Amino acid sequence: MALIITSSGSARNTGPVGGVIATVDRDHCTKCLTCMRLCAYGAISFDGDGIAVVDPTSCQGCGLCVAACPGAALILGHYTREQMLAKIDALLGEPEAIHAG
Repeated sequence: MALIITSSGSARNTGPVGGVIATVDRDHCTKCLTCMRLCAYGAISFDGDGIAVVDPTSCQGCGLCVAACPGAALILGHYTREQMLAKIDALLGEPEAIHAG
């Protein structure tokens, strides 16, 4: 369930929110382990071929692995790699830059 805060300051339940998880394009995985090292949730392991595998029960959909993957093998929901990088840059940027619009 997700809550939003209305303009009057009251909270309103928006109902269930679907989870977004990372998926792996096996053809682009370079087996570099970057995603596994960066995942704060321990959601990434490797199969017998050394290809990254995302555990959907552990993945929180944060996108850090997607942005860091040198082979662009990880995909998050409907976001492109460029969109994820822009979101991360905006979140890590200076507050003035974020509000400047």
